Amino acid sequence: FANNIKNYLVARNLDGVDIDWEAPAKGANQVNYGLLIDDLYAALHPIGKKITAAVNPWTKEIPVPATQKMDWVNVMCYDFDYANHSTYAASTDGMDQWQYYGVAKDKLVMGVPFYGRGWTGVPSTNNGLFQSATAPAPAPLEAGIFDYKVLAGMSGFTRFFNEEAKVPWMYNPQTGVMISYDDP
Repeated sequence: FANNIKNYLVARNLDGVDIDWEAPAKGANQVNYGLLIDDLYAALHPIGKKITAAVNPWTKEIPVPATQKMDWVNVMCYDFDYANHSTYAASTDGMDQWQYYGVAKDKLVMGVPFYGRGWTGVPSTNNGLFQSATAPAPAPLEAGIFDYKVLAGMSGFTRFFNEEAKVPWMYNPQTGVMISYDDP
């Protein structure tokens, strides 16, 4: 596998590979993750190709020694749960956790989403914030998920800002749709 990746990168003059094996189960998968990174490092490092990985902010299932063979670690500071898919506090906690695990600060990259999660059937109490919902809101590509460019052009919504989470949300009282999102 590592040699196939190497050949692919060389043939297309690419910089490296990003491994997105999210939360490998403990035990054999954890060991195999480490072996995969070892093999990739042996194949790619001598020719100057990069190895990166997308990781969950709080998992201990990615072997920390494997991260020492990576050029950087992309910490996915989003999709924590569907109600609060990205908050400032959760993001900084996730980054701090990887440093606590022993990953060098200069290898950590904070992944930030520029999309929103939307819900329908949301009561108007507190302008929809922290309220129950009946289902994901209808959206152009996938129910409940809105690209930022779509959010920017939506009408009928009022924008609010949560100081604690440091993120905005939008609410439309006529449709009962609430969208939590990140903005540039």
